[in-house]
Amino acid sequence: MNLSKRWMKSCSVIIVVTLILFSFLIMFSGSNEVSSSGLSESSPWPCFRQNPKRTGNIEQDSNDIELNDGWNTSLASDVVGSPVINQDGDIIQAAGDTLFSINENGRINWEYTFDEIIQSTPAIAEDGTIYVGSMDRNLTALDSDGNIKWRFPTESRIDSSPVIGPDGNIYFGNNDGVVYNLNSEGQKEWNISFKGEREMRMIQSSPALDDDGNIYVASTRLSQQGALTDGWLHAINPDGTEKWTFRRDLGIASSPAVGEDGNIYIGVGDGHLFAIDQEDGTEVWRFGTAGPVFSSPAIDSEGTIYIGSYDETLYAVNRDGTEKWNFTTEGWIFSSPAIGQDGTIYFGSFDEKIYAVNPNGTQGWNYTSDSQILSSPAIGGDGSVYITSYDGLLHAFKTSQRPLEISNLHIIILVGIIAGVGISSSYYFKGKKEN
Repeated sequence: MNLSKRWMKSCSVIIVVTLILFSFLIMFSGSNEVSSSGLSESSPWPCFRQNPKRTGNIEQDSNDIELNDGWNTSLASDVVGSPVINQDGDIIQAAGDTLFSINENGRINWEYTFDEIIQSTPAIAEDGTIYVGSMDRNLTALDSDGNIKWRFPTESRIDSSPVIGPDGNIYFGNNDGVVYNLNSEGQKEWNISFKGEREMRMIQSSPALDDDGNIYVASTRLSQQGALTDGWLHAINPDGTEKWTFRRDLGIASSPAVGEDGNIYIGVGDGHLFAIDQEDGTEVWRFGTAGPVFSSPAIDSEGTIYIGSYDETLYAVNRDGTEKWNFTTEGWIFSSPAIGQDGTIYFGSFDEKIYAVNPNGTQGWNYTSDSQILSSPAIGGDGSVYITSYDGLLHAFKTSQRPLEISNLHIIILVGIIAGVGISSSYYFKGKKEN
């Protein structure tokens, strides 16, 4: 074999080895980037209950997720609202009068202090803008670095968590019984009021959206003594007109969830989970518990509904309204459950514990905090779970194994390797034959 052929053979071998090494570097660095930041095309958990339908359900697969106690970060103030996660994997959480951004390792990136307490859970838009309401009566928009973009004033405090529509519009309610629709520049498109004359009405429920742009949200009448009395679930057309109303005799603080079966699911203070027909607002079925229901329902990919009750029990309810199983804790359940990638149900309780319950209703594990849990969990793209106890301690439960994701780039590199091996083999065997 002459010198030029030897040189060509050596070059082909070098190319193949280089491609193999480069491929491994890309694949492993890519998997670490995905798992460490939870990156996807959009945020893994950008709003209360994860998505505009408020199902509390991240995309599921068949792989078991193993979690370990990762870290705790003190936010040094009482927490009622829930964490959300942005495109970079940072956790956004309100505590007291301050909104925090915390990175995946528990370090605080930035904080912004408001004039009043924040009980609303933020919502994150595709461009990274954060929307949050507070007791200062404003809905505030901040950029991803925590700088104010704009404020929209209302007539009452905002506990309702905003939801963002496909067009970027923001929907939320305030404690004066008004639902607002704002565009991304903070300008009002419309509002609708559910408050009657000389009537105190509040909206603590967070709106949900269906695929047609209809809005679902609950309001509650307050007595002059401040007690919750009547409650209504409202369906609002995309143009801001009322579509239908479903009424109960006790208050509704739960947020509705939109099922794929055409039902709206919501918990009520009279101790029931209701399934309401999406088109006309009629009752499809009711499921009774032994205590008020202020937790919001979660719905898994099979249509099972999960909800907590003040009777200290988490219920799994079949889509026909029958009980699938129940799981008992030692405290009221105000926290709304979240469903992980492997179907595990996560929630907190007034017994100061955070629970992971298997899809069959058995306990996976529990973790004891130092305070009751009102907050609801957020789940990262890698399956990590974040939840905050009332004393302001953000708890992170991290995955022990990082998932491997294969992109189009990985496929191209693999094809390149195969082609390189083929070329080098051709030259090698051709040289052997000539020798």
